[in-house]
Amino acid sequence: MAKLLELARQRGLLVQLAVRMEDPRVHLPVTLTPAVDVAPLPELLAVRPGVKLQLLNAFNGTDPLRGRVGRRLIEDTKVTFDISHVEGQGGVGKLIAGDRDASRPPLPVERLVFGSHAPYFPCESGLFKLFESPLGRPELEKLMHRNAEAILKG
Repeated sequence: MAKLLELARQRGLLVQLAVRMEDPRVHLPVTLTPAVDVAPLPELLAVRPGVKLQLLNAFNGTDPLRGRVGRRLIEDTKVTFDISHVEGQGGVGKLIAGDRDASRPPLPVERLVFGSHAPYFPCESGLFKLFESPLGRPELEKLMHRNAEAILKG
């Protein structure tokens, strides 16, 4: 992973890491593939400034932003996240606001991008997540396209 991140950094490429591919709640235990362990990422990124890394499907089942590792990913890196696996009413707004119990700090809207997880989820599911959250037009525009454009421009 270190070599991949370094090569991507040198070339200005975006690395997308799928934390999960499928919801673990719908699989038999024998077929279950564990989520990617994101704990090493803060250290890997600390020595490689400028790496463009995006975590996909990160909020399904286990939330990598809770606890010490999550705090470090938010506060010490520029990792971005897609919203395809955000669950719960107003879930995107809750990510931006943070947890009431402070187990997850607020995630700046600039670190989130639209994701649908198509073809596994219908695209409308991703759109619904945007519009059910208490977001204004500026936040919606960032999530729908401005943040992705900024990441690609680098």
